[in-house]
Amino acid sequence: MISLRKAVLLATGEQQFALGANFVVAVATSRLMSPNEIGVTVVGMSIVNVATSLREYATSTYLIKHADLCDTRTKGALTGILAFNVLLTLALALGAPIFGSLYTDERLTTFLQIVAVGLLAEALAQPVVAVARRDMAVDKAAMIGAAGTATMACVTIALAALGWGYISFAIGILCGFTATALAAAVFKPKFWFFRPTLDGAGDLFKFGKYNGTHSVLRAGYESVPYLILGHILPLEVVAYFHRALMLSQLPGKLLLSGVDVLMLPALSAEARQGRDLKRPFIRTLQCVTVVYWPALILLAILAHPIVTTLYGAKWDSVAPVAQIMALGAMAGFLGKFDGSVLVAAGGLSDMVKRSMVAFPLCAAISAASAFFGVYALAWSTWLTYPLQLGISLYFVRKHVPFTWGELASALSHSALVTAVCVALPLLILAIQDKATLSFSDVLLAALAALVGWLAALRFNRHPMLSGLQGPQVSARSSL
Repeated sequence: MISLRKAVLLATGEQQFALGANFVVAVATSRLMSPNEIGVTVVGMSIVNVATSLREYATSTYLIKHADLCDTRTKGALTGILAFNVLLTLALALGAPIFGSLYTDERLTTFLQIVAVGLLAEALAQPVVAVARRDMAVDKAAMIGAAGTATMACVTIALAALGWGYISFAIGILCGFTATALAAAVFKPKFWFFRPTLDGAGDLFKFGKYNGTHSVLRAGYESVPYLILGHILPLEVVAYFHRALMLSQLPGKLLLSGVDVLMLPALSAEARQGRDLKRPFIRTLQCVTVVYWPALILLAILAHPIVTTLYGAKWDSVAPVAQIMALGAMAGFLGKFDGSVLVAAGGLSDMVKRSMVAFPLCAAISAASAFFGVYALAWSTWLTYPLQLGISLYFVRKHVPFTWGELASALSHSALVTAVCVALPLLILAIQDKATLSFSDVLLAALAALVGWLAALRFNRHPMLSGLQGPQVSARSSL
């Protein structure tokens, strides 16, 4: 038996480890590689992001969501997932020269072809991880993910230190995905010894048509800025924007990713038992925002010393861009949690409708802004984040019947805690009135924020004090 609290910690821990490893890679490569080389990898991974989103048409999420996962359905799903991923990998590898020609950079061709091989290896691990999460064996899923992440980080940094440049990322990704597949094989050594069958595969693609469309639209929205910037501006500028965006998204990835991973199986279990999803939904938002909002504001306040410390002085121009986007991201507290709620509540069609409205609209705003430069693109987040939030809440309310008053009341507690938390650092920095903050200044501001945050939590009796608590969930295997 595993509690929801423990599952949250494990899922969040896995995501934090992955985030930490990726951030260490970003910091190390920023000092070991030129911005131009990093720009190649950013554009390459934007293309990969769109390509991998197509895999959701044959998604392993089906293995988590389906209530009646019999042997025939499982084998059919596995067959469909493998076949679809093989075709997608071949398409990416064969189409790589087209992208190299489109961006007039042959390095992009090599990068995409190497990553394509890694994607095929990763496809072998996805169903194993999905089944582990369905069974709430979050510890096993976390170990599989950690093995791949650690391998990717170590190989990438080692090769970058040896002067391999942009190719370090591609080989690191290949080795990381291979390690993930090997770890999954160790966890489920007999998982792949089955007779391929198309029986039940139709249900997989029927389920995936909603999830796939949602994923493709989201990936397109996330990749558009990089793909356009790579066309109209030097690749160095793409690298600068990427580092700024990465920094502004750090609190969200740190705090929201673990919740996103866990909440689908957790809410699906609640929905299968006919329970109301309003209470866990509201409670999760309360606990997320009370950490997420203060983190973003502190990041904006301390952006300059953070950028200089992490990336080096040559990346200092990243700081003002990161400040703009960090404040805009405050409206992004829902993260991808809306998708988990809609899938769990049986609202797949609404998830697609949400994506068809929000992502094309926001992608158009981002695309238009990109033509006016990096700062215009950064300011556009002040429009795109609120738009996505409003549209997401509209569709979530169709399945989770909360009122706007209940939501406002819940979030008001987090807003009060946030105001108290950031007041002390702002006061300290205002008194010091320094153009450049030292490490001791940053440390003092961070400690003041922590003291204010803890005091406000207790005074406001915020639900975060008791943490996320839930029913005990069985960890029996479905296979």
